[in-house]
Order: sequence, then C-alpha cells, then structure tokens
Amino acid sequence: MTVYHGVIQDNRVVLEGDVQLANGLPVEVRPREAIVKAREHINTVDERHSEGLDKDPIIENPTITEDDFKMRLRAEGRLAPPIPRSVPTPRNRRLIDVVGQPLSEQIIAERC
Repeated sequence: MTVYHGVIQDNRVVLEGDVQLANGLPVEVRPREAIVKAREHINTVDERHSEGLDKDPIIENPTITEDDFKMRLRAEGRLAPPIPRSVPTPRNRRLIDVVGQPLSEQIIAERC
C-alpha cells in the first residue's frame, strides 16, 4: 500500500512532493496522533507479552477438558450456547429397503 504524506490547509489535504492523484479518487486520511496511539498500543501489547502478563490459562494448561473450554468461551461471550433440537431423533428407527442404483452412483453417472 502506497502512503502519501501531506498537511491540511483550508480543510484540504496538500500532499508533499510532486504527487498527482486522480480527481474523485477515494482516500483515507488519519491524523498522525492516531498512528502514534496505535504504535503505543502495539508496544504495550508487546511488553505484556514479553513479561508473560498476557498468558491464557487455557493455553497454559493443556489438560483442560473440551467442556471446560467451551464453558469458558460461553462465559466470555465468544461461543453461543448450543441450539436444542426441535424434534428429538427417534430411538427406534429402522432402515428401509430401496430398489435401484444408489444415489451416489446416480450422481457420478450424471456428471460424467
């Protein structure tokens, strides 16, 4: 991504150097303070990481069960609770006999 530098004069962006951009070209302008704050945030995250302050107990404890992991994600709002089935599956199902070619073979034959 190309970055151009400039200043605001009379509510217009005046670019440094001999830069010619097409009229109507959409651009994004960010004050440098926002960039400085973003860099400070990155440095803070890096410092926390190097000092071990951002360790996740789940990652640090590989013996945690899947159910405990899911419970923690639900508590943090990162995982929705399971949706209950509207119609329970009957336990006494029985298979039916189907005459003819299996559906998978029919599909393969149609695609060839």
